[in-house]
Amino acid sequence: MVAGRWRGVKDPPWTTPPGRSPLPFRDPVCEGRAVADARWCAMSDHVPAPEPQARAEARRERLRELMDRLERALAEPALADLPVWRTNVALVCDELDGALHDHVEETEGDLFPELERTSPHVVARIARLTAEHPRLRAELDDLREALVTDAPEPETTAERIRERALALLTDLLRHRQSGADLLYEAYWVDLASAD
Repeated sequence: MVAGRWRGVKDPPWTTPPGRSPLPFRDPVCEGRAVADARWCAMSDHVPAPEPQARAEARRERLRELMDRLERALAEPALADLPVWRTNVALVCDELDGALHDHVEETEGDLFPELERTSPHVVARIARLTAEHPRLRAELDDLREALVTDAPEPETTAERIRERALALLTDLLRHRQSGADLLYEAYWVDLASAD
């Protein structure tokens, strides 16, 4: 490949500027890409995600960052200074609570109604994910309660907190994976079936 050349073409097809199509007809699902070019569109980084999906992905990323921070806080030695350890875990839980609240508001307020309208075949998945939200909130509340409740032994307190936190992290991870599968099925499978 010669610099600036791709098999005799000045620029490869994936460098076409966003909003400009090499073909005269446009596909509204693909943000201005030609219908015949839908497969390229589905794999392109240049095509912006639909608005609710883009916001949901940003919230998913924030949730993942906080999950990582919670895991790191839990991995610190609790018995070295239990009150400081609990405070550090509690601070991350407070942020996680806000991120989870935003996630629920975003998905149930914007993303899921949009998906129900545009991709009715994913309604059952949406219902399942929506039903998980109160349980995830309850698990986080239980963890926060465990952070302020003492057990007779410091080791028991740390173990109880870690068990609840790891259960929450596991459920959040499964929820995120199910959400990613939902978005893939709703947006990319629908787009590929249009070929």
